[in-house]
Amino acid sequence: MYHSRLPSAAQDFHFDRGSATTSRNCDGSTETLLPLAARSEEVPKKSGWMLFSNSLGFVSLLLHLGLIIVHLALVGIWAKRLEYRIVFPLEHQTIISFAVTAATTSFGMGYSALLVFVTQKLSMRRSLTRRQTLTETHDIASAWGGIGAAILSIWQQRKVTSSIAAVLSVFFYLGCILVLHVTTPALFSVETFNATRFIQVGTQGLPAYDWPDELSHRDSDVDSLLDHILATLSDYAMGSLEFFPCVVDSVVAPGLSGGTLYDAPDLGTLSGMGDVTVNATGFNISCGYLDNTLDFAIGPDTPRGVIVSPLSFFDESLLVYSTIPITDSNNKSGPSTQLVPPSSSSVSSVYWLRCSQTLINQKAVVDVQSQNVVMLSPNIEKTHSLWAPFSGPYDKPVDTPRVFMNSSDGNLFLDIWAKWYSWLGSEDDANDVPYGTADLYLIQKLNLFPIDGGPPRENVTLHELENAFSIIVASMFWTLGHQPPAAPRSVNLSHANGSLVHYSDSDLISPGPFLLNGTVDVATRFPQGRLSSSLIAISIGLFASFCLMLLSLHYYP
Repeated sequence: MYHSRLPSAAQDFHFDRGSATTSRNCDGSTETLLPLAARSEEVPKKSGWMLFSNSLGFVSLLLHLGLIIVHLALVGIWAKRLEYRIVFPLEHQTIISFAVTAATTSFGMGYSALLVFVTQKLSMRRSLTRRQTLTETHDIASAWGGIGAAILSIWQQRKVTSSIAAVLSVFFYLGCILVLHVTTPALFSVETFNATRFIQVGTQGLPAYDWPDELSHRDSDVDSLLDHILATLSDYAMGSLEFFPCVVDSVVAPGLSGGTLYDAPDLGTLSGMGDVTVNATGFNISCGYLDNTLDFAIGPDTPRGVIVSPLSFFDESLLVYSTIPITDSNNKSGPSTQLVPPSSSSVSSVYWLRCSQTLINQKAVVDVQSQNVVMLSPNIEKTHSLWAPFSGPYDKPVDTPRVFMNSSDGNLFLDIWAKWYSWLGSEDDANDVPYGTADLYLIQKLNLFPIDGGPPRENVTLHELENAFSIIVASMFWTLGHQPPAAPRSVNLSHANGSLVHYSDSDLISPGPFLLNGTVDVATRFPQGRLSSSLIAISIGLFASFCLMLLSLHYYP
């Protein structure tokens, strides 16, 4: 006699009554016995069952593929830093951070819950449709209760190893879900960065003077008015150029670079960054020898070197003499004048030359933070020069009215550069110094008297001298424009009648030049917030997504 053992889901099997057998009991009753094959084989599923299982499997496939695609898209976003485009004010950082964390956490939990629900359904239906013991089915169902239940089911396999592979599969699946719960909130974070925007700031460039309108009229009073203005400006220059030694070749003079003055951005309290291109003006000095007669007296104490003449000053050119040869790039010296009798044992001839100024328009690339020049174009520093006769301008000493009329559309303050240079080239008689401030700089720049005690130079190249003059003139104009005379000093002057009259330097010195203003667009920094993706969280999440996909394939119908 065979006794049938019904499976856990009776609807999955059918009884072939045509093949059943009957037996008679001792009491005369009959009993129907099922065939042995009917109690161990799976039966064909009904069409509704198949349709539901296939639909559920298709949904599971879409969900797992979608999770992988989302993480791959996040990798692309991270690679191109597209999330950096989401920028917001720094005061909203707390709210944005909470919103991002809440959104990613909610999405991750909801999506993972849907994955677990669909995969668990597929797993349970697979358990009910395959040949396995009731214990194995129970262990698999218990493992889906959570990661803790899965660990407990694995622990219980020590006693009866009935479904270790299936339970481990559930454990790894839920473990990957747990990993997603950790990585999803960490996909995006809020960070602070220095944003950049361009603002228009002012610049300070060349010095200029506010000449009275009366100078534009050609009447008899123009000369006297101009002479008065120049006299007061000379007082200003005398006080201002006391600071020249602190400026020439200085590295902390924004707007000055060698023989060039450039428009320096005035940032104030702003924090600029990067480079900007501004206008610049190069002071190109060209020197030529004199081909006409010049009477000049030199005393026995005339120093050796390159000296600006302290006797004859012009408005637009300098008269210079040198007691050492000045050679050009062809190693030719300019014409010399023999001294009769010789000034001293070391000075027997003098080289005369006259130098003029040409303003060169340049473009300067300036580092905004340091305000130092990165590049100048074109470069006015000379590498060679050839001797030629001086070609002008042939102005007479103190011929400023003519210069003003010819420069009414330009910058007269720059045109009469030699007049301001006179306050640099004169000797310091009070301290018995035979050199002026500019002369001392030339001695240092050209190394006429080496500080190591070596023999003095036998000659100077023409382009070296012209480059040195360019630096002196540019530094001179920077000092005049940026450094007014020292603080006014109060003095008491006694009159013949015994009364005291109070004076101040500010009463004696007229207003000086002003700096020409301009504008330039400067990139400035200011703090803002933005989204930032985490490659670590994305990579771990992508790996977990692939693992979930592979583990879910085991449960497809």
